Amino acid sequence: MVPVDESKMPFFDCLYFNLRDQCHYKEAAKQACQHQKIPYLDTFDLWMSRGENWRKSQMSDDGLHPNEKGYATLFQEVSNWALLRKIIDK
Repeated sequence: MVPVDESKMPFFDCLYFNLRDQCHYKEAAKQACQHQKIPYLDTFDLWMSRGENWRKSQMSDDGLHPNEKGYATLFQEVSNWALLRKIIDK
């Protein structure tokens, strides 16, 4: 999950997504994965740590989905995830 761009909300004048709610959903998913011993890559926190200008440069005009650059970033993050690298390198 990547953060939304709140400045683009409401989406289609009817849906409103915000970072606070998104963080709660992310934490619920993370805890569920931990409980089931499923690895979890926290892309939300990664993207949040890079600052608002960087995040906006990775997002499509709808404020919900990554743009081409954002999807390339996600690909790199997953590809370079230490846990995945450990599995692949076995």
